[in-house]
Amino acid sequence: MRIGKEKVTYCFDKNNQPAEKCTLPANLIFETQDAFSGQITKSEDVMDGLDYSIMNPITGPVFFEGAMPGDVLEIKIKKIECANSGCALCIPNEGVIGHRVEEPRTRIYDISKKSVQVAPGVELPIEPMIGVIGVAPKEGKPLAMIPGNHGGNMDTRYIKEGATLYLPVQVEGGLLSMGDFHAVQGDGESFYTGLEVAGEAEIDLSFRTFIHNPYFFWASSKQL
Repeated sequence: MRIGKEKVTYCFDKNNQPAEKCTLPANLIFETQDAFSGQITKSEDVMDGLDYSIMNPITGPVFFEGAMPGDVLEIKIKKIECANSGCALCIPNEGVIGHRVEEPRTRIYDISKKSVQVAPGVELPIEPMIGVIGVAPKEGKPLAMIPGNHGGNMDTRYIKEGATLYLPVQVEGGLLSMGDFHAVQGDGESFYTGLEVAGEAEIDLSFRTFIHNPYFFWASSKQL
């Protein structure tokens, strides 16, 4: 099953209408927009001129028949494909070295050769990762840019091809969504963003029933 990138929301909410429904186990492909909903196409496009209401779109949610609170989604990331170009932004006083940024800047990168030149003579292989992935929480409706026990904007480079992520189902159907792919990122977004890209991820999903353990998500995350 393929979930198209036009089927987006901007928060994790148990009242979001499902983009698709399926039974588990399942093989799914999520198409995603970049974190800026395609608003950045050239270096002159900086943060000050963007529409923040459409930032961090997440594709989904997908409702899984039979998934109930107490179950755990087992998400195996098989493959992540990126668009041929992406962007990185920096703005003053944001990120760990934002104090060194004097004005907002944007840079467009060509990644069609599966690598990126970050400086003259310095080229890095891309290592695609999923910045935002999560289920609907039992209470509240956190924005896609917020992390929590539902998942959300975890922005860890270890959620990549070959990884297995476990998320506790909090509402009937789970309601899984994802987005905010990065072609490459270190241990965090030091300039406020990673190398932001649109893309698609192929994942295998199943669910397991465990005795309720409030520390399950934490323990599983520590193993990534």
